[in-house]
Amino acid sequence: MKYEHIMLDVPEVDYMEVQESVKDWQLGKRVYVEYTGLSLWDVFTVLPLGCTVALLVPSLVLVGIGVLGSINADDWNILLRYAIYAGIVIAVILVLLYLMFVAGSGSRWWRMDWENQQLTWKGGSAPFSKINKLIIRIEGDGGDGKDHHALLVADVGRRPITLFHCRSREQSAFDAAVVLATVGQRLSAAIGVPLTFEGKGKLPADKILGKTLTDQQIAEKYRQLGDRVRGSMSLCEYKGLLDEAETHRAEASHHYMQALKLNPSDAEAILRLGELSDDPSIRQSAMEAAQQANPQSQAPLLEKARQLFFRDQFQEAIDLYTQLIRDQPSIDGYEGRAGVYEYLERYENAVADLTAVIDLDPSEFNYTHRGDILFAWAKRVDRKDIFAQALADYEKALEASPDDEPYQTTRCQILSKMGRTDEALAGLDQVIRDHPDEFHPLTVRGEIYLEQHSVDAAIDDFTIAIRLLKKEDPGGDSDAKDFFDTALAYAYKFRAQAYRLNNRNNDADEDERRFQELYGQR
Repeated sequence: MKYEHIMLDVPEVDYMEVQESVKDWQLGKRVYVEYTGLSLWDVFTVLPLGCTVALLVPSLVLVGIGVLGSINADDWNILLRYAIYAGIVIAVILVLLYLMFVAGSGSRWWRMDWENQQLTWKGGSAPFSKINKLIIRIEGDGGDGKDHHALLVADVGRRPITLFHCRSREQSAFDAAVVLATVGQRLSAAIGVPLTFEGKGKLPADKILGKTLTDQQIAEKYRQLGDRVRGSMSLCEYKGLLDEAETHRAEASHHYMQALKLNPSDAEAILRLGELSDDPSIRQSAMEAAQQANPQSQAPLLEKARQLFFRDQFQEAIDLYTQLIRDQPSIDGYEGRAGVYEYLERYENAVADLTAVIDLDPSEFNYTHRGDILFAWAKRVDRKDIFAQALADYEKALEASPDDEPYQTTRCQILSKMGRTDEALAGLDQVIRDHPDEFHPLTVRGEIYLEQHSVDAAIDDFTIAIRLLKKEDPGGDSDAKDFFDTALAYAYKFRAQAYRLNNRNNDADEDERRFQELYGQR
C-alpha cells in the first residue's frame, strides 16, 4: 500500500517536496489527496496469491463435501447444491476483496473550498470554523533503512482528517516535518487555526518552524518550477509537439504568476513571463515592467544588455555589462560580457571574464567554455602556451565527467593542433568505440586523416558521419536544424576535399554542390 497525492490548485504553497511519488499536480485553490489501495507489488504478487487462497480453499472444501455427500447418498444433487454454496461464498469473498482493494482506492481524499470556507472529505464536511487545529504528527522516526513518516492532520471534532502524508527513505523525520510545517504554517495562517506537533522522537517545534520557507523562498521555488516546465516546453518544440509545448507554456506562465503573487518585485519572474512570448514588443514590455517592479535587480539590465548585443550595439552592451559588474560582480554579468568579447574575437578579454566566472563557480561547463575560447584564440595566433591552457581546461572538465563525448572529442582536437597527432587519433579511436552513433568524433578524426593525406580513411569517416547526420531529427526546433545542417554541410565540404585529393572529381563536385545548398540555408 502507498499514499499518492493528487494536488490541484493550492494557493501559494510549493507542495512538490511533500511526497516523492506525486502522481499529478497543479497549483491554485483546491487540493485532493487520494489514497491508492493497490501498488504494483500488490497487483502482481499479493493480490493473486490472496485471491487464490481466499477462493480456492473454501471452494475445494465445499465441493469436496458435496462430492462425499453425493457418493454416500448416491444423490448428485447434493454436489450441485454445494457447488451453488461454493459460488455464493466466492461471490461474497470477491465483494469483500473489491471493498478492500478497489473501493478502498480513493477512499481518502479531501478538498478545501476557499470560496465557501469549507473542508470536505469522503463521508463528511465541515466549515473552516470547525477546524480546531492543524497537527504535524510523526508516526515513524525511520532508521535502519525504514521509511520516515510524517502527517499533517486537521482536527475536526471527533474525527481527525489526514491532509498530507510524507513518507520517504531519503528524508529524515525532521526534514519531513519541515516540509509539512511549511505547508501547515501557511494553511493555519489562511484558516486562522493553531499549528501543533505530536508524535514520536525528539523534534523541537521551534527548530522545525525556523526551517520553514518564507514567501520569497516559495516564490523562488515557483520560479524554479516555471524554469523546469519551460525546459519541457522547449523540448516539445524541438520534437515538433506543438500542442504539448503550448500546455507547458501555460503551466510555466502559471508558476511565474504564482511567484509574482508571493513576491511582486520578483523581476526574474516578470522577465521569464515575457520570454514565454515570441513577440519582441512583449519581451520589451516585460523588461520595462521588471525594472519598474524592482529597480535594484540586475535582471532587467542584463536582459537589456543582451538585447543590445542582438541589435549589434556591441560597445553599448559591453558598457552596460561593465557597469553591472562594477556595481555588483555576478556570473551573469561576466558571462554576458565574455559572450560579446568572444563574438568580436577579443579573446583575451573573454578569457579574463570567464576566469572571473570560474572563480565564482568552478563548474565543468565554465571550464569548457573558457577552454573553447582559449582554443579559438590559440588557433588564431598559433601559440602553444594557449593550446596548453585550453587542454588543461578540458582535462579539468573531464575529471568531473570522464565519459562525456563532446569533452573527449574536443580534447583530442586540441591535442591534434598541438602536434600530438598519434595521441589524438588514439583518443578518437576510443571515443568512436564508446560512442558509435555520434558524428562529431568521426568528423574530427576525418579532418586529422585529411591533414595527414590518409585520404581513404578520411572519406570513410566523413561518409559515416554524413549517414549519422542524415538520421538526426531536429523536430520543430529551428536552432537544432540549423546546427545539424551546418555540421552536414561541412562534412560534405571536407569529403569533397578528400575526393579531390583522390582524383574523384565528379564525387567532389557533387559534395561541393550539396555543401553550397546546405550552407546557403543557414
